[in-house]
Amino acid sequence: MKKFTLLALTVAFALTATAQRAVQPQTRLQKVFGETQANAKVMNMRQSANAGRPLGAKKVEPFRHAAKTTATRAADDFELITEAPEGRVETYTVSGIAYYNSLFGVAASSFVGNIGEVVFCDDNTVYIKNPISQFATGTYLKGTIEGDEITIPTHQPIYQENYESEIYNYYIERVVYKEDESGAWYYIDDASSEIKFALRNDTLVMDEDPDGDVLLGFCDDLGDWMGYGDYATVYAPMTDKPVEEPADLALEDWTVRYAGDGHKVKVGFSGSDVYVGGLSEMMPDAWIKGTVDGGKVVIPSGQYLGPLADYNCHVYLLTAGTKVVWDDYYEQYVTDYYTTDQIELTYDADAKTMTADSENDSTMFINSGKERVYYLEEISAPEFRYYTPVKGATKPATPEFSYFMAYDESYGMGYFDVLVPKFDVDGNMLDTDKLHYNIFVDDELFTFYPDEYTYLTEEMTDVPYDFTDDYDILIDGAVKEIYYYFTGFEKIGVRSTYTSEDGVATDSDIAWYYVNGEPTGIGTAAAEGGDVKSVTYTDLSGRRIMKPAHGLYIKTETYADGTQKSVKMLAR
Repeated sequence: MKKFTLLALTVAFALTATAQRAVQPQTRLQKVFGETQANAKVMNMRQSANAGRPLGAKKVEPFRHAAKTTATRAADDFELITEAPEGRVETYTVSGIAYYNSLFGVAASSFVGNIGEVVFCDDNTVYIKNPISQFATGTYLKGTIEGDEITIPTHQPIYQENYESEIYNYYIERVVYKEDESGAWYYIDDASSEIKFALRNDTLVMDEDPDGDVLLGFCDDLGDWMGYGDYATVYAPMTDKPVEEPADLALEDWTVRYAGDGHKVKVGFSGSDVYVGGLSEMMPDAWIKGTVDGGKVVIPSGQYLGPLADYNCHVYLLTAGTKVVWDDYYEQYVTDYYTTDQIELTYDADAKTMTADSENDSTMFINSGKERVYYLEEISAPEFRYYTPVKGATKPATPEFSYFMAYDESYGMGYFDVLVPKFDVDGNMLDTDKLHYNIFVDDELFTFYPDEYTYLTEEMTDVPYDFTDDYDILIDGAVKEIYYYFTGFEKIGVRSTYTSEDGVATDSDIAWYYVNGEPTGIGTAAAEGGDVKSVTYTDLSGRRIMKPAHGLYIKTETYADGTQKSVKMLAR
């Protein structure tokens, strides 16, 4: 992904022609600002069919009141609070409504499951970490407590950015909503310089207008609101405890397979209980627990995996299913998630497998919060099996095309997404260090040349499985995204090759994509309306998008018989 800093993104927003409808966020802001955050990976979050609908938030006009793109140099007395004094540390789960900056302008979202840390000190001071829900600054706000009221003075330093050797400072301010003849925006409140919170039993509540007339806002040192801010914020006590495996649990290496992807996990049985460790690749030490019931393993939803600081959220296992529903707002059919109480897996003790019975109602989400689908990792129709290392030659499973964008002259490029499975044809997990893949164009083996693929230093024909140049050859687990800069061909193919420890190379079958929709369109399976003739994307304001960036879109496939199918999707 291309890197953006706060200032660079502000310029991009100012150049955009029209404001976008407020939508729920698809990323945590700290993941967008990869140069300034500890973890640059964007969250792969999906939400329900409600994700695109406007909330009750105020309508702002970001391109009539674009934030300034220059700021004064850092003040000498600018001091961030990066560590709180010694005190009583309370952990919360945070919910509320937030504004945030996306690539399409300022949007509004309700949020749940954020990590809240508040330190109460003996001198009646209070320190709140990461007060802006959608931009984890890693710093604290200082306030004072009197009775059950907490007062936060504004114009407190909250974030500092080094951009092209210049230092820029950002502050927390009380910002208020104002409308005029040119539109609506949030401005620093010149009548008050504090934000109030109230303690209600064990819960901390933002004690300001609940309808969004007042925000805890993120501003630059020129006094401009930068598009991030929270209101109606609630800090609820965090009482959930992570699953812990028994100390004497005998563990085995298993794998979990899903949608051509997969990884190793630890599995242990204790009586009728089964424990799975490492289901989340981001949290390899986290555990979930199920129960063996005859020929089934039942795994309850809502199990707490623990806090994930890099993503500033509390992580849960959430189980769900999918269904196609009519969306009155968009007047089309969309794929929606519905949460379930549990997932049932068919258990074969002799074969050592646990397998989902259905793709539609057997999804496991590694999820931010437990109130709704808002996930970091998706494990659809999982298949758990005892891990047996592959020895000797074996044939990899066939790749599958998932998207193809034809060459576009105005952009001078096209691209395609292809899933390259990590497994052989028998479902055994392969060592990806021994896997590579090749691209074919009209039956000819394709070579990536450095004069065309400028981030390469030498010619490449065999592409290592986990290789990326972070520009033209991108990866998202088993999915590879490849850009191309030529036209005049009829088909593109992808083949993977596994090379065993004794040097024997075995090829998969070649997956072909036919540009003119013959014989099968995407992948090797016929679409329900015939061949896929075109795929288009529109954003949530109805604008057609050439190449989806990170965010929520409507994907529309048009088939040979003229019928169409539309689904909501998230570009990663």
